[in-house]
Amino acid sequence: MDIREAIRIHLQWKVELEWMLCGKQPLEPGQLAQVDACEFGRWLQGEARSLYGDAAALQQAVEEHARFHAVCSEVAGCIQDGRREDAARLLSPGGDFSRASHAIVEALDDLARLTSRRAG
Repeated sequence: MDIREAIRIHLQWKVELEWMLCGKQPLEPGQLAQVDACEFGRWLQGEARSLYGDAAALQQAVEEHARFHAVCSEVAGCIQDGRREDAARLLSPGGDFSRASHAIVEALDDLARLTSRRAG
């Protein structure tokens, strides 16, 4: 798994959610909440556990990844319920999405550092 690519993909979610807010992307709040719906989530639940065991960086990545998906689902749910202002607030700078996005990137950076230490 390329952790840098996982970061890029997760940052792209803001664009996807904004498209949902504009009505240009289908809404699937339940699917967005599933941490194993994305390739990175499946990797975290499988191969990463065998690679990193109970490393704190892995546990943090798992927790932040779940939180990230929960916020994505919340945004989609707000849109689906017609609460566009709430969705926009979640997506705004400093909103829940921004905080969750920042936290998952930090957790993935920590995991990438652990990977590079193990490789080096």
